[in-house]
Amino acid sequence: MSIEEIKKSVRTRDLKVVLGDFKPEALAEASKFGQVTNNGNVIIIKDCKGDIPQVSSALSKYQVVEINWLKGNLEEFFFKIINERGG
Repeated sequence: MSIEEIKKSVRTRDLKVVLGDFKPEALAEASKFGQVTNNGNVIIIKDCKGDIPQVSSALSKYQVVEINWLKGNLEEFFFKIINERGG
C-alpha cells in the first residue's frame, strides 16, 4: 500500500466548525450540509456535502472562528488493516 493510498484512506468528509456566536439556529443551517452534532460552540458536520467556503458563508452570521476538515486517525487505520488481514 502506497503513502497516497494511506492518505486517501484516512481522509474524511467530516467538517469541524467553531462558532463565536453559537445559536441553536446554526444547527439547522449546518444540517443543510449533512448530519450535525455539537458540543458547545463546536459543530461537526458528518459526510459534509459542501466545501469550506460554502459552509463558512452559510454560517457567517454566527461568527465562524475556525473551520477545517477532520482527519482520520492513523492508529485506527492500522488496526483496521491488521483485522482485515486476519491479525
